Amino acid sequence: MFFADYHMHTHLSMDGDADTREMIKAAAAAGLSEIAICDHCDLNLMEQFPYSPKECFEDYTAAAAGIDIPVKIGVEMGQQTEFPKLSKEILSFPEYDFVIGSYHCMAGYPDFSEADYKNYDVPRLYSIYFDGLLDYAKNADFDIMGHLTYPFRYGMRQGYSLTIADYKEETDEVLKALIARGKGIEANTSGLRDKMKETMPPTYVLKRYLELGGEFITVGSDAHFPHHVGVGIKETTQLLKELGFKYVSAFTKRKAEMKKL
Repeated sequence: MFFADYHMHTHLSMDGDADTREMIKAAAAAGLSEIAICDHCDLNLMEQFPYSPKECFEDYTAAAAGIDIPVKIGVEMGQQTEFPKLSKEILSFPEYDFVIGSYHCMAGYPDFSEADYKNYDVPRLYSIYFDGLLDYAKNADFDIMGHLTYPFRYGMRQGYSLTIADYKEETDEVLKALIARGKGIEANTSGLRDKMKETMPPTYVLKRYLELGGEFITVGSDAHFPHHVGVGIKETTQLLKELGFKYVSAFTKRKAEMKKL
């Protein structure tokens, strides 16, 4: 079976300091078939955390030398719909294999990971999130949409019980918009390491994507440290097979390759 970790970060992410070579070595030791390194490029933070596609490419390729595992050149890009010109400029870099589209915050709001939820009407906050997420699904340039339950993770950490299950109609709208454009979702295993104890998004959303006609799915650990590389990848890939997925997706130069389960 094809076991790929298509979401990990290195020292080139603003929230990471992991040595790239150590991340790749950890992937090889975990018996993975392939990886994609997708360091953060949050366009609203470029002045504070500059991002260079060329620097990432050179770092990844040098770090991968002599290690027997395919390494794809990826990026996790956030806030594309706010900065479409900058997004297009960065994504013109010809070496990208794979782009994760992640919606980490709305214009005028902090990143969900930094928000104090006591300052907000949380149900309303989540509704605004889905409005923005739908716009992202319809208009941003990416291959796979990242961790659909991102804000719920941080709400749960702060004691709020609402989950994506309370927004089924909104979730369906997003999934349908992705499918209409031939875009996929990821089964992000980092939630298994968190309080939520489930993939992001959870199993029933993965299944719903398939029921609605979705084809493209990747599995990613969202690892920021070598000891998280590959965690949950094999179990989640097996879960996808049990749910009825016939393939997981790999990418080369942003073209999907269907890997049979």
